[in-house]
Amino acid sequence: MKRKLAISGGKKVVPEKLKVKWPIITQEDKDAVMRVLDRGIVWGAYAPEVMGLQEEFAVKSEIFCKFPPG
Repeated sequence: MKRKLAISGGKKVVPEKLKVKWPIITQEDKDAVMRVLDRGIVWGAYAPEVMGLQEEFAVKSEIFCKFPPG
């Protein structure tokens, strides 16, 4: 017996109640984005968020050597 995918008219197998909106964006996420936009520095190798990400990554991956700016 040949079955059709739901997109082609076949039976849906995921109940509606299990579907969720994705990605889940929290108020914390929105606040973080607004802090960056309010700061006005949204890109660049030495932007505060980029530098923060580099620091966090270095600590988590135990990489302690980095090049100085310039």
